[in-house]
Amino acid sequence: MTLDLFRHDFVVSIKPEYATKIVVGDKKVELRRRFSDRVFTTLEAAAWLQNLFEAANVTLPAVQDVYAYEIDFSDSIFDELRSDYPGFDKWADTHPQDVRSRQIEIFQSSSGNVC
Repeated sequence: MTLDLFRHDFVVSIKPEYATKIVVGDKKVELRRRFSDRVFTTLEAAAWLQNLFEAANVTLPAVQDVYAYEIDFSDSIFDELRSDYPGFDKWADTHPQDVRSRQIEIFQSSSGNVC
């Protein structure tokens, strides 16, 4: 079955009273004739959904963006890793520059410990 035959069979099987919105990759004339203003491309659907909600800025005060080289690998949170992977301390001291320069998110307690 070709895509056009599949699409045709799909379109004729939809009851217009049940389809309030239809999202398609393109706007085929057949869909527009049958469903009028209820046919959206993916970009139009995304814009329509964004307009339903008011944008909100959310801040998480315990979350900080830091570079990997700023992490204190002697912190107790790494103790289990240290016990499971005997080479962890060596890796933490010598991991490649591209890893050290990555920006990561951490959770930090009020006492300064990574958690």
